[in-house]
Amino acid sequence: MPRTIFRKFTQLVLLHLAAIPCAALAGQPIPSDYTTSKPLLLEIRYCACAATEIGTSPSKLLPNFMKRSSILKVGASVEDKGFLSFQELSMGYELKPVEDSPGKFWFSYAGVHKENGGTNTGNAKVMLAEGRWVNLFGSIHESENSSQATDVAVRIVKSGGS
Repeated sequence: MPRTIFRKFTQLVLLHLAAIPCAALAGQPIPSDYTTSKPLLLEIRYCACAATEIGTSPSKLLPNFMKRSSILKVGASVEDKGFLSFQELSMGYELKPVEDSPGKFWFSYAGVHKENGGTNTGNAKVMLAEGRWVNLFGSIHESENSSQATDVAVRIVKSGGS
């Protein structure tokens, strides 16, 4: 009798152990699950194209830039410091709220954007207003036949909404 109980107990334990990997795989997180732990989202766009027209507001981005640019999204806290690197862009940044100005943040950065054989760098401290794009840095190279622009822009939004 004890041998039968031991065998059934062993089978029951093995059955439960076999089910654990299946349970662990169910409901795997998706990338956006990780941004919910941070209230803000930095959206960074970069492209081998112009973000703004010369002489216009740095927050009025061209439709062509919005269409052609790559986008990188980073979860952020109200006060945050970090580094990101993806393909042609790498950037260190610090984010701090502007005192007595809800929805506004100081964004300090140092970045490198490499595209089409060229390298652009920028570093500054700019004020971001929630939901508004700011053109951070870029360049325009003109020749007799053409001009080639590269630009990097950023905005901050509440996590879960853009």
